[in-house]
Amino acid sequence: MSSSKDGFLKFWDLQQQCCISSYSDEILDKVNDFIIVPELKLLIIGSGASTQSHDSSYLKVYEVQMDNQSFELQLKSHSKIKKESSSKVIELQYENSQRLISCLSGDNKIEYFRVNIEDKEAILKKMVRIQKRQNLKRKKVEQQEEESGADERPVE
Repeated sequence: MSSSKDGFLKFWDLQQQCCISSYSDEILDKVNDFIIVPELKLLIIGSGASTQSHDSSYLKVYEVQMDNQSFELQLKSHSKIKKESSSKVIELQYENSQRLISCLSGDNKIEYFRVNIEDKEAILKKMVRIQKRQNLKRKKVEQQEEESGADERPVE
């Protein structure tokens, strides 16, 4: 796997020496570093300086999934981890034995985040709750847009 400053993540087949999948979204302006938490199949991305579309005071978390039919890797936006520093990410590391994520920012602050993989059921439940909240929020926004669109129609 590789990342670039244009916001693309690429998955490589090392035996065939070719790119098998690439990913980008509107949030990924500049990928400075990334780590994989294999126990949870999560990808955590640290990006560059703040822009209108991205706040560098967060680490972006994606769920890594594989399509069983096409065997293509897919990333599903999962959540954000709030950093104390608002500077760009310089380096991310994951220490498997300690279950710690370390994040070095441009202002030379090092932050540590503990990864809870002991209670996978609780993590999965939280992921489902987050997804449900996002869906409800999306439905509410769509409903408000529909209502505001109905109010703007001329009355005959």
